Amino acid sequence: MDLQQSVDWGGFVGRLEAARCAPSSTDDLADLWERDVPDEGTIRRLVRLELRYGSPVLALDLAIWALNNRSDQPEMRVMAVRAAWRDGLFSLARKLLRPLIEGPGKVDNGWAEKLTVIWRDMALAEGDALGLKQAVAVDPAHLEALTRYGDQLWERRAHTEARGVYRWATCSGIPVAKAYFRVATSDPGGCGPEVAADLLQSALQRSGDPRLRGRLLVQLMALDRRDEAMALLADGEAWTESDEAVTARDSLVAYARAQLRAAAIEDLDGQDREPGDHSAERRRERHRAGADLAAAGWLGPAIWHLRKAAGDRGKA
Repeated sequence: MDLQQSVDWGGFVGRLEAARCAPSSTDDLADLWERDVPDEGTIRRLVRLELRYGSPVLALDLAIWALNNRSDQPEMRVMAVRAAWRDGLFSLARKLLRPLIEGPGKVDNGWAEKLTVIWRDMALAEGDALGLKQAVAVDPAHLEALTRYGDQLWERRAHTEARGVYRWATCSGIPVAKAYFRVATSDPGGCGPEVAADLLQSALQRSGDPRLRGRLLVQLMALDRRDEAMALLADGEAWTESDEAVTARDSLVAYARAQLRAAAIEDLDGQDREPGDHSAERRRERHRAGADLAAAGWLGPAIWHLRKAAGDRGKA
């Protein structure tokens, strides 16, 4: 049915204008709308026209009235959300949108996609990281928007907030090495050494960025996660090495050598048949292991090996 034929357009516009100027008359006008415009399709078209070319406030009033008094159709709810957003009523827009965004199975895929796009755009406009995360939870395609928001925060030097956004994107599986690199390397203390190391490991696995290897090695050594550090060092791929990474690598190599010496000493212990057998060789190996560890800065293990060497001397 044509809109002009179904509605007295001039009179209707007058009543809508009255509603905008005098919101208290909404209840009376609702009675008029219900009597004059029984066709739901007409209301929908009118809301759409007001939203595009007229007053968002009027579009919002009409849409909410329709939602409360007629069937709750996704299209009407979306138009109400857009009207509230354009009028700056962000909280109301989220309230209207949440029932569908949190239960996308209630609507067909086409509407679910439109709703999540609106949710994402609202969150970007407001700088609402939580809203972006919720949009991403519904549709991972919006991860790029989440990363762009992190970039905006970073450019404004809001590094702590940016790291939080990047970290969430990382946990959601975003394959953007820049996000990992910024989070894990800009200020490791800002997110804690354990988190920084885990982020670097995730970054390396996902992106293969060789710049991350040296930084990860340093982080793992600082956390005394030597087994993981040795596994990283065993990877033959070349990477750009900072002075810190070289120091960590040399220290780890010394530790690995000492571990080999300790294993050899244990073998000698197992072969002893009489007290004193192999004691001189065992003592030399323990001294070498202690010296390697001390040179690499592993003072605790170094002292242990040197004390064991002294004990072997007593046995001899």
